[in-house]
Amino acid sequence: MPQLSQLMQLFRNEKAKWGNSPKLADLLMRDSSTKGIRDYAGNVQQRGATLAGLLQGREPTDAQKALFNIANPGTTEGAMELATGFMPMGVAATAWHGSPHLFDKFDLAKIGTGEGAQAYGHGAYLAESPTVAQNYRTNISDAKGLRNGETLIDGVKPRNSFENTIATMLVSHNNDTGRVKKLISGMEDKDYANKLLSSLDEYSSKNITYQPPGFTYKTDIPDTHIAKMLDWDKPLSEQSQHVQGALQTWEQANNGGKQLRQSMSGDELLRYLGKNGQGEQALNQLGIPGIKYLDGSSRAGGEGTRNFVMFNPDDIRILERNGQPTGQVPWNSR
Repeated sequence: MPQLSQLMQLFRNEKAKWGNSPKLADLLMRDSSTKGIRDYAGNVQQRGATLAGLLQGREPTDAQKALFNIANPGTTEGAMELATGFMPMGVAATAWHGSPHLFDKFDLAKIGTGEGAQAYGHGAYLAESPTVAQNYRTNISDAKGLRNGETLIDGVKPRNSFENTIATMLVSHNNDTGRVKKLISGMEDKDYANKLLSSLDEYSSKNITYQPPGFTYKTDIPDTHIAKMLDWDKPLSEQSQHVQGALQTWEQANNGGKQLRQSMSGDELLRYLGKNGQGEQALNQLGIPGIKYLDGSSRAGGEGTRNFVMFNPDDIRILERNGQPTGQVPWNSR
């Protein structure tokens, strides 16, 4: 089933070809290259019918299974994966990372800090919540002594000390010009104070922001990876169908066919498979791309936003750094 971004690009291509004429709709309906757009509504209806049938205990047909690309959605785990994947257009798996460091690509050899210093496994840590990533960015930057951020005027650094002074005063006092005027008026250097006052109205109308130290990265990971991750807290009996199948392969090759203890949690499994990155390497080789766990604000309630530990940095695309596009595109756009 095509992704939304692919369909939108297809439509833009056709519109550019034919123009915004009354005949555009008719041309789109007859052009074989736009068949994916016409088929989309029907595919969504078929997905909905599949889910409704599962709730009533009906086994999906082969055609319905093909819509979701899941081998056995008739099982409980498969049905959950099917329902989780019911975003009709393959919604991007956006995740965030906070760091004091500037980089263009994740490098596991350089990763050594994060929540509990890799307490949830060795890998690249990402968060569903941008707030969590921002907190990491701030806390780790402070721990490394990077306490000074910078003030930006319309997204650009001040050109000189004069601009920096007036912008810093405004952003420090929430653009309260009355309070800033009072502070400036109390300066001993009256010539400089008058210069600041004459420019205050001009700068107060600009977008002045404070950029804290460090960097916040907006990233994208393949949508299908999340369902394939090891859940840190769940017992093996409640892991996804993909994880259970991968572990059965491991049992046959390394455990004499003996089944692992099903009450073992993802945390326990990782330690059982080996220390110092050996467990993560074993999981990655089995096709388990990472670990997922509820973040600090969600763990008490047992649900909410999660963090991810990615084993392969090549699975992570950095889309933005501090809000600035990097030129990389989401996985589902190609």
